[in-house]
Amino acid sequence: MKNSLIAALDVGTTKIAAIVGQKDENNKIKIINFASNPSKGIARGNVENINEVITSIKQTLDQLSKNNLHEFNEVYVGIAGQHIVTRYNSTELFFNSATEISNIHTEKLKENIEKTVSDSDEEIIGSLPILFTIDNQRSVRNPEEIVCESSLKGNFLLIYAKKTKVNSLRQAINNTGLNIKSMFLEPLASAEAVLTAEERKSCVAMIDIGGGTTDLVVCDKNNIVFTSVLPLGGNNITRTIEQKFNISANHAEQLKTNLGINSSKEMTFMLESTHQKYLVKDLSDLIRLKYEEIFATVLFQLENINYLDKVNKLIITGGGSLTINLKQLANYCTNYEIRIAYPIAVAGVNLYEKLNDPKFSTVIGLLSLGNYEEIKAGQIIEQEKKKENLTTKDNEQEKEQKKSKFSFSSLIGKILDDNKND
Repeated sequence: MKNSLIAALDVGTTKIAAIVGQKDENNKIKIINFASNPSKGIARGNVENINEVITSIKQTLDQLSKNNLHEFNEVYVGIAGQHIVTRYNSTELFFNSATEISNIHTEKLKENIEKTVSDSDEEIIGSLPILFTIDNQRSVRNPEEIVCESSLKGNFLLIYAKKTKVNSLRQAINNTGLNIKSMFLEPLASAEAVLTAEERKSCVAMIDIGGGTTDLVVCDKNNIVFTSVLPLGGNNITRTIEQKFNISANHAEQLKTNLGINSSKEMTFMLESTHQKYLVKDLSDLIRLKYEEIFATVLFQLENINYLDKVNKLIITGGGSLTINLKQLANYCTNYEIRIAYPIAVAGVNLYEKLNDPKFSTVIGLLSLGNYEEIKAGQIIEQEKKKENLTTKDNEQEKEQKKSKFSFSSLIGKILDDNKND
């Protein structure tokens, strides 16, 4: 099958993850390759040292090439960072006659709205449709197959990023020999990978606690209505433990994950480097305070957008979600129902054991969003072909009718001329 490979790359603060899938004739994806390695040169989602980032990506790609011989040169890529902001905007299409709306029209609105950048230092990396208005009267979430008499208005949530940050990431990836097919906001990719159909229908918030940042998404009745990247992540907690106990980052990470949030006043642990014993509660208090800071920031964001009382559930994913007893702490801090989320099979992506881990939610979501984009592009091409064929057929019929009319008129004229001559 031509161009059946599809690949995604998650360039994170703590890791680089790459995934390759094989698409069948029904656009279902079978994952055939996967690799993950520690990353260097990324801080809070931003490229700080481009050479280190290039080296980290190349190491991950080298691991992929050892696994099998499937080659690819295009990837779907995630982007995050505090420089990313979202804003609402709208645009409109006008019609001279009654027109049945298709995804050609909704994509045209999307294309138009993504040209509306006022700040020369920003670029739009994505847009999410929120609501469509038919003829300035009827508002719907999906206008396709509805007949529109005069106008179609689209309201979108636009995702803006700083050009310098985007260009640094592009440059790093391009220097590894890969081309970027599309960039997706990482919080949206994580949400794609972990939210269930029921959760999407209600009003939920999702946070992806990564190494350098925590991504926040609010989904309300199948619409993403808000997204934000918070400058707090698991690395903050690891560094605090590292400094408090004067140990390596790896050891601090192990303590954070294995001991987590524990209220026991008697449990102890020993540091191998010093053979000193400490109370687990002392470690737990450090971890708890840092996570409480994350949850307080999330609640502050929800209050700012008037969703604090609307959200009925908080879904937590990412590597930071694996901390022991985090679910109980999150429930205590937020009073929401809590679910620790692992990736689920989405958009035809079959998972295998290696990927059954919250820290790989983003890269799986990127693959799913890329697949959806390709399916949608294929549908638009098919619709345009059908439209072109219909137009060609109509033109041919019109020519035939004219030809028949001309031939009939000529025949009548000839008969009249013959009668005159007689």
